[in-house]
Amino acid sequence: MPRGASANSAPDQVMAFLKSMDRAVAEAVVRQGNDSGKTSLHMACQYNPLLVETLMDFGAEASVSIRRGHTPLIFAAGRGHDEMLLDLLQRGANPRVITVTGQSAASMGRGHLQPETQAALEAAELSDSRPWQDFRTDAVALAAQAEYAEKRDAYYQGRQEKEQALAEAERLLNVEWTARATLVVDALRQGTEPGRAAVVTALERASPKKGDKGCPKLASGGVKEVFKMAFKRIFASGDGELLLRVLEVCREDEIGPALADKGVRDRRPIRIMIRALFLELEEGAQHIVGQVKAADITASTTLNLAMEVVRLMGAFLTTGDREAVESMWQETCSTAAAPAVVAGDWAYTANAEDYSMEILFVVGPRLSKQNGGSPVAEWVRLLRWASSVQHVTPLWLEMCEQILLQARMARLTDKLLEAVSGLDDLPSNVKDIVRAAVPFRQSFECNTPGPAPFARVDGEFALKDVLGFDQVSRADLPQYALSLDIGLLSSDEDVSNVLIALQQMVEELKDEEWLLVGVDTEWGESEDNRSPPSVVQLAALDRVWVLDTALPRPSISSLIRWVFGCKRLKLLGFAFSHDIQRLASLAEDGDSAAGQLSAQEVVETEVVDLQLIAQRQTAKGCTPGLKVVSEMWLGKTLDKTEQCSDWDRRPLSDSQLRYAAADAAVLLDIAHAMGLA
Repeated sequence: MPRGASANSAPDQVMAFLKSMDRAVAEAVVRQGNDSGKTSLHMACQYNPLLVETLMDFGAEASVSIRRGHTPLIFAAGRGHDEMLLDLLQRGANPRVITVTGQSAASMGRGHLQPETQAALEAAELSDSRPWQDFRTDAVALAAQAEYAEKRDAYYQGRQEKEQALAEAERLLNVEWTARATLVVDALRQGTEPGRAAVVTALERASPKKGDKGCPKLASGGVKEVFKMAFKRIFASGDGELLLRVLEVCREDEIGPALADKGVRDRRPIRIMIRALFLELEEGAQHIVGQVKAADITASTTLNLAMEVVRLMGAFLTTGDREAVESMWQETCSTAAAPAVVAGDWAYTANAEDYSMEILFVVGPRLSKQNGGSPVAEWVRLLRWASSVQHVTPLWLEMCEQILLQARMARLTDKLLEAVSGLDDLPSNVKDIVRAAVPFRQSFECNTPGPAPFARVDGEFALKDVLGFDQVSRADLPQYALSLDIGLLSSDEDVSNVLIALQQMVEELKDEEWLLVGVDTEWGESEDNRSPPSVVQLAALDRVWVLDTALPRPSISSLIRWVFGCKRLKLLGFAFSHDIQRLASLAEDGDSAAGQLSAQEVVETEVVDLQLIAQRQTAKGCTPGLKVVSEMWLGKTLDKTEQCSDWDRRPLSDSQLRYAAADAAVLLDIAHAMGLA
């Protein structure tokens, strides 16, 4: 077996590999060693303890030695794998083996194993009746050790020579980088034009021209170091005027065309320079940032670069900077740097001559298109900026609201929430503002553009106000889907955990708030409305639970009674008259009068039936199903394939579970779209 397979592969992969062959062949593969005698078991004892049991099951020998005498037990002891070592002993591994260098499992384990494991190993060594197997005088072992020592010494010598060569190369590079940084610094001190020329010359090195066989990575790293050195020396002077000159020189809309004139179309050099500038301003030049005003920064450089420098000013900003800060925001809202709606999608109007996006590549999060892409990354950048000026202008909150309005129009508020949730440098109050814009903090991949935005037109839906084009076929609508792992909750402990989770959600509500809970049921062949449902689904906030209720029991009864009796819940259903009768039967607790009363209370509980609300928006006499309502209000279609499946069967299929969960979860989103939140 290859070394990589035993050292790094998962046990199930190795098991599948071994099972794919004849048993005798598999056992031979497991026992086969390499040139030094190492088998897959030796490797596993060093690198992957989980594989040991799998390999032993396929005939691996617990006491097999490599040519120099090391056994699996010795490797396990040296690596401190306590459980593995005890398992090997139980499987008959020989503790009485001495390697060519005089080490036994017990001596190797000292300092690596737990004391109780070490004691068990030493006891096994004393009690084992097998004779000692000593490789110290074995000719084959001695030859193998000599070969090993020669290769080891050659390896370390080669590594040392390589490290020395790298150190010398680094020293020479530092000399070169320092000289180049000095040229940039001297030019910047002379003025804007000499400084820009020196910067462009330095940046050329970051993008080797066609046919250049040099190392682009090394060249890029060199440019980064040159600019870090240059900016550090410039800012060490403490001269605020020099900072403004640097910002003027480093305008991305000037550097970009200058590089293009020299045949450099690659924009990465610009990002290297900007990243080095921000890094130095953030880590080592706060003193110089505090000497300049926001208005001076705005006048010196491009809008996006100025905004990021102002953000880095942080605590140095005062109310005296308010006018400049608000002016930046007004310009942001009026320029092409802001996203614009184009046929229902978000796009930037950047072209080949537009370098405004380079700042986003440096400071914005890297988001795939699936996670919102450049639009969401830009909104995150702007939210960061707005949060940094909240002590300067009261309009910062309006800025956040304008950003969120763009996200809502693009139906990307859920993606924006995902992007900001993991940011450490975004204040919690700003995260709360974003969270409030997504009332149902969904793990569901669903967006709710607003109340009744779709108008039905001959089997199609007009989307003029939402997506920017006239109509879309129902067949083209995306599926309402869940990104949650759904399982069937069957035990009393599972049911108790659902109740605890709901109670915690209620406890976190503010005064006069209520918790929306979507409720749905599925049942089997029984046509008796008084029979309990086979499955009950509950959805609240970002959670969905699918409960196995085929066999009613006290824990289920308690949960149903609490859900229908809690005054802080607003229950949502769809065509709910049949569901309520079956749910009432679950609330019964035996034949007692109290049980009957609980069932009656369930029947009398007010439930918001979304079908009745949707019916008011449809043609007279039309009773829309849940799929149609989802399409009309959410622009998402539901897969109803499992609607008539066998709900009494156990286990339920994954598709049944996802269908059931979606039917409850979608009620929350429809309610939000209807304005019921």
